Amino acid sequence: MVVMDDQRDRQLHSDRVQTANLADQVRLGKLRWDRFFGSAEEIRPIRTFRLAWWYRPACMVAPAGPNDKIRWWIFGGRNVRRVLWGDGDPLVDTRKPSTTDIRGQLILLGTGTSVGVPTIGCGCRVCTSGHPRNQRTRCSVVFGLPEGNLLIDTPPDLRFQLLREGLGVIHAVLFTHEHADHIFGLDDLRLMPFFLGHPVPLYCEEIVEQRLRKAYDYAFAQEPWTHTGATPQLQFRRIGTEPFEALGTSILPIRLHHGPRFEVLGFRIGNVAYCTDTNKIPAESWPRLEGLDVLILDGLRDRPHVTHFCLDEAVAVARRLRPGRTLLTHISHELDHQETNARLPADIQLAYDGQRILLS
Repeated sequence: MVVMDDQRDRQLHSDRVQTANLADQVRLGKLRWDRFFGSAEEIRPIRTFRLAWWYRPACMVAPAGPNDKIRWWIFGGRNVRRVLWGDGDPLVDTRKPSTTDIRGQLILLGTGTSVGVPTIGCGCRVCTSGHPRNQRTRCSVVFGLPEGNLLIDTPPDLRFQLLREGLGVIHAVLFTHEHADHIFGLDDLRLMPFFLGHPVPLYCEEIVEQRLRKAYDYAFAQEPWTHTGATPQLQFRRIGTEPFEALGTSILPIRLHHGPRFEVLGFRIGNVAYCTDTNKIPAESWPRLEGLDVLILDGLRDRPHVTHFCLDEAVAVARRLRPGRTLLTHISHELDHQETNARLPADIQLAYDGQRILLS
């Protein structure tokens, strides 16, 4: 006997609903999967597999609640899934997240280098200063757009960053490149489909997608879930250097070089550009950075580096482009926030975690 929420007196739906009948209901469009699986075209192979796995003669259907006419459980073997009967909202309840409204703002979630600041095992005066603006988590930024929150990169510190800023929902993600400090917080978005009602869109180049599929192979495996939300639900959307739209906003990718071996993307949204992890801007990208109000640019340290702009190089880029304001990110523990800003031009400053910028 099926027991729902330990309420043994709940009347069960007829146990005569058999595999063939359920399959017919799906085929006729009267029984639908929740939005976790994406569009019908995308889920057809998964649907067929799971029909074979779940829908067996022993399965039964029961109301999800005593007053609930359209929400149902389907039981089959060790796996339990919820689906819809008839028309209506998906049973995986689209919960309302507790979140801060940041529309019209940009937040620098993290401004630190790949190992963060303080650095493990370091006793330098920046790492031990305790000054909040010398506390730098790994690089990320979020744009509050009219149609949702657009995140750039998913660093290992993402959970902490979102909690710190009171951000309970991310609607889409852009990726600059595939390095560990920019992708290894992706699993922290596992809860987002509960709020969105669909997989999280990931906008990235092919090389980034390949790395994510390898690093998060469990998210793309074909085995049935043990439970809803067990793995991230993600949807790749391939991009290159052509403009595209996300969350109703036009986005301009900017090709950048990250040392002698790696190519990355910067992004321009309106008159704000985000260009981390770079030490060279190719000739074709300079025009895409003209007329900016705000340039967020890699500025690692005073000494030159093989894959990042040093401070003098970043200042030279800012002087050539002449944006209204330049903020330096991907900062190492060699730069103290207050001391470095005191010697930089007033319109070129070190960014800091949690810094907010109004979008025009």
